[in-house]
Amino acid sequence: MAADATTTPSSEAAPSLRIFTGADAFGCNLKDALVSHLRSIPGVEIVDLGTDKYYTVAEQVGRRVSSDSSTSPETRGLLACGTGVGVSIFANKLPRVYASTCTSVADAVNTRSINNCNVLCVSGMSTSPEDALKILDAWLQTPFKSPCPASGDEPWPNEIESFLENSTGEMAQIPNPVSPSSNCAICCLRKGMEFQPVEIMPGAEMKIVRESPTSAVVKFKAGSLEPAHHHTFGHDVLVMKGRKKVWNLDKNESYELVEGDYLFTPAGDKHRVNYFEDTEFFIRWDGDWDIFLDESLETAADAIKVELEGRFPIKLVLELFDSGIHGWKKIRSIEEEIGQLKSDCVEKNSDFKKLFSAIHKKIDEKFDIMEEMVRKILEFQTKTASPEARGATSD
Repeated sequence: MAADATTTPSSEAAPSLRIFTGADAFGCNLKDALVSHLRSIPGVEIVDLGTDKYYTVAEQVGRRVSSDSSTSPETRGLLACGTGVGVSIFANKLPRVYASTCTSVADAVNTRSINNCNVLCVSGMSTSPEDALKILDAWLQTPFKSPCPASGDEPWPNEIESFLENSTGEMAQIPNPVSPSSNCAICCLRKGMEFQPVEIMPGAEMKIVRESPTSAVVKFKAGSLEPAHHHTFGHDVLVMKGRKKVWNLDKNESYELVEGDYLFTPAGDKHRVNYFEDTEFFIRWDGDWDIFLDESLETAADAIKVELEGRFPIKLVLELFDSGIHGWKKIRSIEEEIGQLKSDCVEKNSDFKKLFSAIHKKIDEKFDIMEEMVRKILEFQTKTASPEARGATSD
C-alpha cells in the first residue's frame, strides 16, 4: 500500500513548483532516484505519495494535480511503473491532467511544448536512472509552446502557436459535464432540473437548483447509505431535515448531522454516510462533477453496522455469551464425570485392598499348615534314624 505522503521543500523560499510523485513496485527505484534529484533543485516542493498498485497511485497523483486550481505554485506530477504506460492511462482519467509516457529527451520536450504535459510518466524497466534524469530535466525546463524537435527546434508558426494557446482551454473542458452526450449519472440530472433517482446511490434523489458553482437539493430515504467515496472537489452540505452520520475515513472523524447542521468535506477525502431518517440536504460544489467509489455497498453496510453497534456487534456478543454458558455447563459435566470416576476408583481400590488382605491371610494360613507338616515330617525322620529306633526295629 502507498505510504503516507511525505512533503519535502527543496529550499526555505516559497516553492514555485509542487510535484506529486508515486510509483508501483516496478517503478519505485527509478522514482526514488528522480525524487532525490528533485530535492536538490531550489524552488521545487516534492509530495511523495509512495508506492502502490499502478492504477491506484496514478489516480492519487492525478487527482491532486486535477484538483489544484491555484497558479502558484504550479502543480505537476511524476509517476513511474514498469512501462510508464499504465500510470499514464489512469492519471489521464482525471480532468485537466495531461500525462505522457516519455522514453527520451525528445519525447519530454515535445509533450511539454505541444500538450502542456503536467504529469511525466517513466518506465522503471526500460529507462536507466541516468536517462530518466535527462528526461526529467528536459521536462522541467521546457515551457509550453517552446521550440521542440517536432517544430524542427524552431519557434512554432503563428497559426500553430495560436492553436496551441487555444487548446489549453478546450482541453480543460474534456470531459465536459454540461455536454448533452454526458453519461454521468449526476450530470444528467441537470437536464430536467427535477428530482430524479441517483442510480449509483440507492435511495437517493437529486434536484439541481443552480449551475457554476453547482448546487442541488438531495433526498435520501431512512436506512440508505453512501459507500465510501471521494471527489476531486470539496463540497458544502447543509441539512434541511432528517438525521445522518458522516464518517471521514481520511481524518478518522465522524459527524452526526441534524436539521441546521453544516459540514464541509475537502477534495479527496474519503467519506461514508448513513441515513437514520428521511433526510434532505443542500449541497454545493465547484468544478466538474466526479465521484470515485472506494468500497461496495455491502462493505459499507458491514462497516456501519460495526460502528453503530460497537466494536463487537450485540448479536455476536450474545452468541459468544451463550456459547460461553454452554461451554461452562459442558465443563461442569465433565468435572462431575471425572469426580465420579475418582470416587469409583477409590471404592474399587478399597475393595481390592480388602480382597488382597483376605487372600494374603489365606496364603499365610496355608504356609503355616505347610510349615507344620514339614516340621512333623522332619521329626518323624529324626526319630526313625536314631539308634533306639533302629534297635527296636531289629528286635
